[in-house]
Amino acid sequence: MIGREHDLTEIMRRLEGGRLVTLTGLGGSGKTRLARAVVDAIRARGRSAWFIDASRVLASDALPGAIVVGMQIEAAASRDPFDVVVDTLGDRDVALAVDNVEQIPGVGGILKELVASAPGLRLLMTSRVPLGEQGEVEYPVRALELPADDSVAAIEQSAAGSLLLERARSIHRMATLDPATVPALAELLRCLDGMPLAIELAAARLRVMTPAQMVDRLRRHGTAALGPGEGGERRSVEAILRWTRGLLSVEQAHVLDAVSVCADFDLALAEALVPEADALGALESLATIGLVEPTGELGDRMRFHLPETVRGEVARGISDDERDRFRSRHARRMIELAGALARRAAADGAIDLLGNLDADADNFRVALDWLDATDPVASLALWDSLAPLWDSRNRLKEGIRRFEHTSALASEPTRQLAAAMTKYAGFVADVHGVASARETNRRALDVATTVGDRRSMIHALTSLAYAAIYDADSAAAQEAAAAIAGLERPDDDVNERLLVAQARYAIASAREGMSSAAAMVALADVVELAVTARRPAFELAAAGNLAIAHLYREEPALARPFADRAVELAQQLRHRWLAWALGLKAMALAGLGQSDAARAVLADAIRETVDLKVPEQTADTIRAAMSVSVASRHPLLAARLWGATLALERAGVVAVASDDRELADRTLARVRRRCREIDVVLALRDGEASDPLDVLVEAEHALEAPSRGSEASGRMRHGELTRREIEVLGMIGAGRSDPEIAEALFISPKTASVHAANIKAKLGLSSRLEVALRARELGIDPPQDAGPSSPSRGLPA
Repeated sequence: MIGREHDLTEIMRRLEGGRLVTLTGLGGSGKTRLARAVVDAIRARGRSAWFIDASRVLASDALPGAIVVGMQIEAAASRDPFDVVVDTLGDRDVALAVDNVEQIPGVGGILKELVASAPGLRLLMTSRVPLGEQGEVEYPVRALELPADDSVAAIEQSAAGSLLLERARSIHRMATLDPATVPALAELLRCLDGMPLAIELAAARLRVMTPAQMVDRLRRHGTAALGPGEGGERRSVEAILRWTRGLLSVEQAHVLDAVSVCADFDLALAEALVPEADALGALESLATIGLVEPTGELGDRMRFHLPETVRGEVARGISDDERDRFRSRHARRMIELAGALARRAAADGAIDLLGNLDADADNFRVALDWLDATDPVASLALWDSLAPLWDSRNRLKEGIRRFEHTSALASEPTRQLAAAMTKYAGFVADVHGVASARETNRRALDVATTVGDRRSMIHALTSLAYAAIYDADSAAAQEAAAAIAGLERPDDDVNERLLVAQARYAIASAREGMSSAAAMVALADVVELAVTARRPAFELAAAGNLAIAHLYREEPALARPFADRAVELAQQLRHRWLAWALGLKAMALAGLGQSDAARAVLADAIRETVDLKVPEQTADTIRAAMSVSVASRHPLLAARLWGATLALERAGVVAVASDDRELADRTLARVRRRCREIDVVLALRDGEASDPLDVLVEAEHALEAPSRGSEASGRMRHGELTRREIEVLGMIGAGRSDPEIAEALFISPKTASVHAANIKAKLGLSSRLEVALRARELGIDPPQDAGPSSPSRGLPA
């Protein structure tokens, strides 16, 4: 940061006073390096700061995803990245330096929204122009100070001279200044207008040229850049870039052109783009002179990056045909890499692939954009291979949008469309529920049948069978069974037999129930085949479903080992089903009477579920919380939780399977044996009127408290009926008027009327007649000392 000490201090001061600071300046002025230095300075003070590279972000709604990756946040893929960022930041004191935002339309709006949602967040942006947002503090990054004259002292004391000398001495040049060369050196710095990038590129050439030679070359290659006037600094950078590029060998220029189509890249990608060239030697030379920058190591491979100013200059000089040729090679390489990652994900559940996916996520996006424009069928195949990418770092919704865009470009049914559509349907089910994906699965089945893709047909039929479980649609299950039987072959390999076994489980569950003997036999087959095929995600699902089946059968001891295995696999795979598996383990522990352990595991499941914000997972964790609540002597909390599930079902975001409903009925029967019916009804209504995630969070806190027997647990939205209100309810059911109630209970008629209004609000009823009918339905009688009702009165009008 030579010559930038004052800038660094001033930027830190402005960040303390403002939450939206923008470093503006020309390409090559040093904005990125300053932003990185600010992050380092904040961290040195023991505070949190991250550098976010936004150079490849082209839409404002994609910026939160880049922040998730830059901060290395791990959260459910289905969650909105903006929500993930806001929840992660909370009210913490955090600074984010977001580099290169000028190319993102509407970026100011989403940045302001982030600042408004995270009270401790301070944002430092770099942009060639101000964002123009209210509250923005602009800090222009100027060129470095030039020598005041042609003396040795002036050069050494100026910021531009200090930078040039530091870089020259790093390559063993100019250890001492020769007075004879000082005028040419001062003239060189003036030619370069004090621009840091231009100075660094020029310093690299001091290995083979004198300052006087460089001044002469610059004047011949960029005379327009050398005179004073508006835009001189920009033209000086362009001139040094053009001149530097002109000094490259043919091979070096060829490699530079090739890697300009990439995001970050490694040697293997560069070699794939130019197999005819010595990519290693060229990269060494390009890195030495500053046209390519190393960005760090991933595993045992060094990765590189082109500064955006260099990338822009290359783009101006490369022909359309050459660029298209390199982008085509780049897309082919990305298809190969995605295929290899998909095969690894299938073999070991994508363990440890996250770093590779993050590193090349932008390269995959570049390839998808190119293929969308040139070969949509190949783009669908690439999208399909990238399922592990979409299923990590909150990219699920991006994956859904990508498929919808690309599939609209594919005019004919193909095997690639069929395979991709089955995965798309799975993503839709994860985000919006199984029922929402039903029509997509039917379309996927039609496409797969048309093109004869047997594996995709099995996938689609399995998904439709799962939907039939929730619909209790035995006819649909029978239809799927017949279709699967027609697809099965004796020479199927282990992976195909695994798919068929999974389909048979779904069909048996839909026809006979998830705890039926046929379903459990199919699950045992799935586990065995999944282990043989090394498909841990399949084993995870089957182990969890076996745990559920034993819990439905009230066999917690048999459920426990399967639940433990599901948790173990979900943790190994960092899978979004971890909350589901934890809930099953909590249910098994509750059934075994280990309430303390069950509550601890349930708390972990609730935290995972709140992070996920997926309705079906919320319903699964509510199911577990109901069992733990009853076992922990908080019965009314269980009723309230079931009310929250009914709210999800009524909203159409989840479907409740018949087995789950039977389990809930058994749990509620236990609740009713311990509690008054009026309290159960109120708890159910309270759950239905509350946000399900709020009910879960409150349940976690309530279960930490000592048991209160039959009393309601958690914060009731509408409250319980008081003893007096129950007396009034009984008298309304007996047909008493407010004056009669007042006389019998020794209260005023106005007070009786207020009690009646409170009862209507708490029970969610709109008329006195409904209140009277509900009182009779619940068996609420008037107090024994209230006297007989008027013989002329029946139910109130």
